Amino acid sequence: MDEFANKVEGDFYAVDSGFGKPYALQGFSTKENDAQEELSLQALTEIEYRLAYFTEKLVNLHMLYIYLLSEESDLEAMVSKNNCILAHLFEKAMTFDLLSGVLDSEARELDSFMDALQEEIVDARHKIFSCRHLTEVFLMMDKKLHDSEESVKQFQQQLKELKMQSSQLQKTMEAYRNENCKLEFC
Repeated sequence: MDEFANKVEGDFYAVDSGFGKPYALQGFSTKENDAQEELSLQALTEIEYRLAYFTEKLVNLHMLYIYLLSEESDLEAMVSKNNCILAHLFEKAMTFDLLSGVLDSEARELDSFMDALQEEIVDARHKIFSCRHLTEVFLMMDKKLHDSEESVKQFQQQLKELKMQSSQLQKTMEAYRNENCKLEFC
């Protein structure tokens, strides 16, 4: 057994009773386990932060969408009553156009953010898989990662709906532009 005394400290060895030869128990080094666990937990924490950011951004965009729906109603009322002041109509239409453009741009940005987040989840899964020998820790981290993946699926659906709504607002603005050419003189 002296021939194995020069092995890396921190590794655990066992002796196969049938052959009497020592062998290293790979993956049971406490230093190695702690480092793997730390990396896995960091990856999970980063994903949780990104999901929180995404949630807040999505809520803000929904609020902007609701505001735009209100502005759309105001524009429809102004056009349908034909008692509009051209400058006021123009100001409302420009505000609506600008904000719906912001909504569309932010939705596209969140879409690419979601792609990057999914790559991080795949990377985290690999890191967590390296801790599979730490059964309790692995199960906890795997559950958290699974919950994150479910959240991502829900957010993707909400983002898809928001993008469709944003597209509809863009179409509404295009219709107002075409109608504005006809209603140039109220």
